[in-house]
Amino acid sequence: NLRTGLAAFLLSSVSITIMGFYILSRRHTLPLDLPQVDPMLWIIGAVTFILMTIALITSQTKLVQDLEANLIKAQDLSEELVQSNKTLLNSEARYRMLVEMSPDLIVLLNLDSNILMANKSGLEMFKYESLQEVVGKNMMMFISPEYHQLALEIIQETIKTGSSKNAQSLAVRRDGSVFWAEFSSSLIMDEAQNPQAILTVGRDVSKRKETEQLLRANRDDLANKVSDGRVELQRTTER
Repeated sequence: NLRTGLAAFLLSSVSITIMGFYILSRRHTLPLDLPQVDPMLWIIGAVTFILMTIALITSQTKLVQDLEANLIKAQDLSEELVQSNKTLLNSEARYRMLVEMSPDLIVLLNLDSNILMANKSGLEMFKYESLQEVVGKNMMMFISPEYHQLALEIIQETIKTGSSKNAQSLAVRRDGSVFWAEFSSSLIMDEAQNPQAILTVGRDVSKRKETEQLLRANRDDLANKVSDGRVELQRTTER
């Protein structure tokens, strides 16, 4: 303990100072021969030894107590850290399970649109077998070239506003085939609220697009038939 050590040093200095004062003022002469018979030296030595011993014992006792207290605190912190790590691992495992079980693409991008993580459904959607094949690659290589500008605008919108939803574009699989995909993105922030990454969820909407096109074609065909019917009805009426 620093305070106890300083106290011991101060007491020793006071004892030496008092003895030095007596010697310099010639009030007392110390014979340094052995065996020592001067009672003053015995008194000074005894007082100095007792004070130093008390200070040393006090310092060591305080040091041991502080070490024990710090050890208890360290054990408590260690247990809390272990428990926090278990909770974090359990939470991470749950989120990982949810991500892997999702039927949609879930991909984590850095702010330059490079892939950091993708789930199994996303890999299957783009015909890849392992995560190592896509990590580090730019998301633009999975988007049809005519939609690159739109994709860049959506990424900038996500960084600026925090999210973007239901953006559609043609996506490119590993084998070069294309399909319609719909993406929604959210910005991930750190504790200081600085942008760190972009979480994107995507799905294959090719069947929906085909259905929409079919419905649109049927609607147009029905409209043409109705128009033709009106013309024929008008002609019949005129006749």
